[in-house]
Amino acid sequence: MESIAFLTAGGEANRLLTITSNAFLYESRNGGDQWTLIRFPAQHQGLAHALTPDPHRPNAFVVGVSSSNAAVAGLYQTLDGGATWRHTLSGVAVFSAAFAASDPQRIAAGARDGVYLSTDGGATWTRNSPLENKELQPVMSLGFDPRDAKVLYAGTPHLPWKTSDGGASWASIHHGMIDDSDILALTVNPKQPEQLFIGACSGIYRSDNSAGRWTKLLGITGAGFRTYAVAVDVNQPGMVYSGTRDGLWRSPDLGKTWRKLAPNIVKRVAVSPVDSKIVYLATEDAGVLRSRDGGETFHDASTGLADRRMIRMAASRGAVFVAMGRDASIHQGSLLPNTQEMRWKRATLPASNAILTSTGVGLYANAAGRMWHSKDGAATWKLLPLLPPASLGTAIAADAPVVATAKAVYRLSANGLTWQPAGGTPAAMGAIRRLVSTRSGAGPVWVDTTSGVWTGSASGPWVKASLPASLVDIYEIDASKTVAYAATAHGLYRSTDGGKSWVRCEKGIDAGSTTPAVAVHPVREREAYAVQYGRIFQTTDGGESWNEFPVTGLDGASIAALGFVQTGGSASSGGNGGQLIALTSARGVFVFDSGQQQQMAAGTLQTGQ
Repeated sequence: MESIAFLTAGGEANRLLTITSNAFLYESRNGGDQWTLIRFPAQHQGLAHALTPDPHRPNAFVVGVSSSNAAVAGLYQTLDGGATWRHTLSGVAVFSAAFAASDPQRIAAGARDGVYLSTDGGATWTRNSPLENKELQPVMSLGFDPRDAKVLYAGTPHLPWKTSDGGASWASIHHGMIDDSDILALTVNPKQPEQLFIGACSGIYRSDNSAGRWTKLLGITGAGFRTYAVAVDVNQPGMVYSGTRDGLWRSPDLGKTWRKLAPNIVKRVAVSPVDSKIVYLATEDAGVLRSRDGGETFHDASTGLADRRMIRMAASRGAVFVAMGRDASIHQGSLLPNTQEMRWKRATLPASNAILTSTGVGLYANAAGRMWHSKDGAATWKLLPLLPPASLGTAIAADAPVVATAKAVYRLSANGLTWQPAGGTPAAMGAIRRLVSTRSGAGPVWVDTTSGVWTGSASGPWVKASLPASLVDIYEIDASKTVAYAATAHGLYRSTDGGKSWVRCEKGIDAGSTTPAVAVHPVREREAYAVQYGRIFQTTDGGESWNEFPVTGLDGASIAALGFVQTGGSASSGGNGGQLIALTSARGVFVFDSGQQQQMAAGTLQTGQ
């Protein structure tokens, strides 16, 4: 999450707003128990930086956005809780915003090229800082003096600045501060306006004389020097919270002493204005966290939030596993009964940064040169034997793990205790360079060697084969018992002879177009799905012909992966076997019931970014 704030002008103490870095905006009216998506014009088109409620109007707030598309960048304003929006300041990246407590019509926006000011509630804007002053650009944080709307503080990557005459003149206010400090947060104490706090790359600072001099506050160590947020508890004099790269810190004495309360990367802190025991964190690695005891303990408060930055996906029989967010954390989703909604939780993994592969016999995880197996959907894991010395990598062949060294391919023994030669390695194979297997673990494995490409299974035999493109141009391969498909940068290919030869698919699909993903249905062997430029194509005849698969809701989204969550039924019983999952790079997970021809519906990832 990028920001979180109370929307208190209407008197609803439990009403909050939060926003993700890629501009998905959410509201909670019950203190974070449940979040609801608010329609926002710039979602997944820009990066959100500022979320600032209007203290004078009950349903009003602004959002600052940057984007590579100048038409999207700017400051967005709503006066009705997000039902309608005005792109009030457009064409410039906006990183911060502030409302003047003493003047309901005065709003400031911190932009890439300086400070902008509106004196009519956001209807019109003028530049409030000199364009030629490059050190007063970009403006990452802002704060008005609550007593005097002409006094405005601005934080930049080149120290803090202040105007006392409404922007006619600006002065650098860094006395007592390390000279190369990036100012990431700026907070004016509303109860003591002469007292300010600054969060910087070099730590946290306090001024007690309206920024005439700064004192560096000690006691926050390590990565905590990089301070993203400072929050003052207005109901407890002296209580200050600091959100840092190294976690949440709290001081009861204006920063003289500090205690670490949470380990997360904290981007914003919100303290309830009516109950000091209620504290919320917008984190980079765990969504929204809530404390009901003044920060002593924190618990997840992310129900309904969606982390849309997806990286990898592994679909199992009853669940889908998604690596998402900046930390590539793995989350496990299961379909709710009789719906296309998914319930999500952080998955239990045997090691950090594990790469998951889903197969017909469970899940395999690879991390730090070790391999684990789970038969119960990641509830428990079994550590497999140490890999052979000098192993090049692991793969899955016909649902069984294999590993290669430069000289041979090995398979896991039947009792799971040792690695054994996989069907014998022909001398003519030469030195092995890389293993290539299918995304689902079904079908054969391909071995790239100095003598060319070979294919086989965990039990062999190994025969001369081919791949349809160079390894750098192959996104993934999937297979049924009779057909293998390769998604490449030059089109979709299929093989009906175990991967020995390949033919490009051309009937009904764009021949030669980039195909980033392909998935074979887990029950209907002649059915498969492929992606090209945000469109999904389907075959029901083993890849001989394709048709565009009609879906709604994707709206041209960039689809990064396909998979299936098996929901029951077998080939013999005629069951549909599973629901198709589409992983998009910026808009989340979508679910489609391929058996009942229902439309795509976005699943809910209950964690933020």
